[in-house]
Amino acid sequence: MPAVRAEAWQALAELFEAQTNLAAAVQALAQCASLSPEARVKTESDILRGNLLIRMGSIEEGLAVLRQAMADASNPELAARAQLDVADTLLNQKRLAQALNEYQRYSESFPDAAGQGAALMGKGWCLEGLGRQAEAAAAFAKAADLFAQDSDKEKALCKAADALFADQQFNPALEKYRQVRSAYPHGALAAQALYQAGLCLARLGQAEEAGRLFHTLIEAQTGGVFAVRGWLGLAQVREDLRQWDEALAAYENVTQIASGTVWHAEAANGRAMLRYRLGQFKAAQADFEGLSAQFPGNPLAEQAGYMRGWCLYLQGQDQAALQVCRQFIEQHPASVWTPDVRFWLGEYSFNHADYPDAERQFAALAAQHPKSPLADKALYWAGRAATAGKEYLRAIEYFSRLAKQYPDSPKLPETRFAQGDALSELNQFAGAILAFDEVMAKFPRSYLAGLAQGRRGDCQFTLGNEDPARFADALSSYRAVRDNPTADRDLKWQAEFKMGRCLEKMGRKADALACYLNVVYGYLAEREKGFQGSPLWFTRAAFNAAALQESASEWRAAVNVYRRVADAGVPASADAWQRIQKIRLEHWVLF
Repeated sequence: MPAVRAEAWQALAELFEAQTNLAAAVQALAQCASLSPEARVKTESDILRGNLLIRMGSIEEGLAVLRQAMADASNPELAARAQLDVADTLLNQKRLAQALNEYQRYSESFPDAAGQGAALMGKGWCLEGLGRQAEAAAAFAKAADLFAQDSDKEKALCKAADALFADQQFNPALEKYRQVRSAYPHGALAAQALYQAGLCLARLGQAEEAGRLFHTLIEAQTGGVFAVRGWLGLAQVREDLRQWDEALAAYENVTQIASGTVWHAEAANGRAMLRYRLGQFKAAQADFEGLSAQFPGNPLAEQAGYMRGWCLYLQGQDQAALQVCRQFIEQHPASVWTPDVRFWLGEYSFNHADYPDAERQFAALAAQHPKSPLADKALYWAGRAATAGKEYLRAIEYFSRLAKQYPDSPKLPETRFAQGDALSELNQFAGAILAFDEVMAKFPRSYLAGLAQGRRGDCQFTLGNEDPARFADALSSYRAVRDNPTADRDLKWQAEFKMGRCLEKMGRKADALACYLNVVYGYLAEREKGFQGSPLWFTRAAFNAAALQESASEWRAAVNVYRRVADAGVPASADAWQRIQKIRLEHWVLF
């Protein structure tokens, strides 16, 4: 009879599964489902078969079987079971968005099913994995209300607190952890809740209260894992309270009671970093070296490897530091810390005028670690290094890559500005003007906007040698800089001096002279008030003004301007005195 044969296949399936012959068990369950006259037996067989297929790695086939079993099930209990299995499978496969939909469908389709608590927990795990921590906390909290077993309630409540903590809602998280401790003082998660409550208080700036909780944890968990974590938490609190010796002692205690463990490594790193921040570079170096030697496979050992280089550098041992950092890159090319190390090497070379090496380091960082937070900055500085080495075409290429790959980079204003400068060096003034226009249009609040306006004027001025109409455009740009209320004095004086040059080119010598003299007397007036800025534009404006007066045979007026420079005691004072003496000798009758 079919029912008997189906029952036999079902028994065989159980035997095969016990023997871990899952393929045979799947075949037996398929036979059972096809032969059984009872819908319930067929559905149960399909649910078991679907789960076995998933265990075998045939995920899609197993999901298809479960979905079909759910659709065919006339019994709501079996349909709910299949639905929950589908959701759990998707969660285990990290297909979080799909799993979330299936858990939601379970909750809506089977509101009275016994698995509602489990479905809400699954929903919480999905939301947490998707970064929706506040929603995850709500789902876990609802699950806690539905569970009957205290262990399940405790776990759900603690997960709700964890999600709130991850969402940086430290006050609500603290209340949840306190609720766990109050409701389940002897539960499996009581110590964890106490530790997390201490972390919440520390994040809330209540360091003293956090320290008391960590002390309570240490006393209650003598020799246990959470006692060690309590000591680590206490060390962090002591740092927050600037109790350096106590913090170092707490880290030292962990290295003693948890020697050789991951907690030892964390404590050794905490102690080394604290000594580094306190300027105890030699002691920190020894700690980092010990950490690297004792825990070679620990991620903290990688960090310690390059931190040792920082310590050497800050002790004035530049070459040793460079060697350590270069070795680090060779040994750990894929380390999370490698971009930081490369960036420092690039900075060091740039600051020491080794522009080819700086460019190599920055370019390698951008190419090998395009997702690093430093990648856009590396492209910018690769361009700057190429510019400093007069490799303007390469510089422009780096700047263009930055704009294309990182359109939201905060370095974009500086990048476009630097690109304009590089184009100017290549005499590509039309392209440079476009770059400067973009800085002004897209980043009007940047300090570079005013400078870009001036650079735009410089390009127009240079183009004026071939197209005199450009001098009027340059004059307009410089005037905009001078009249900008946010521009500083030096920038305004520079702009007015350049206005004078434009006016000279346009044949308006009287207006040019007025601009030059505005700079001269403006600088002197500010100097009387205590201004100690650069005399560059004052000097250049004075000499240009005097030259105009000489060309008009206004010898006394020219001498008066030169005297302003001579009396100012600026680097060009000697040149001004020479000009005065020359004019007096040549035109002695006027003096």
